Amino acid sequence: MDARVSPAANLEYVAIDFETTRCARDCSEAALILDPTFFSCLGVLVYLTRDAVDAIFELSQVPQGSEIAFTFSPRTARLGPG
Repeated sequence: MDARVSPAANLEYVAIDFETTRCARDCSEAALILDPTFFSCLGVLVYLTRDAVDAIFELSQVPQGSEIAFTFSPRTARLGPG
């Protein structure tokens, strides 16, 4: 079904390998304008190591009004390396 919804003109997709790079640094290198920004990590965190997840939350230092949406599972339910 074609919803005929076009992406916003300011939508930017940034490819990041969360296990080998720092999310905040890669966003800045991608020349994203973080004023404010919405980050979506739905269905992602369960597959990452704790260090990688911690690095994602470094994004808490983005401008006021920014948001991050994420899902999580208890450590005992994790599927990824840990």
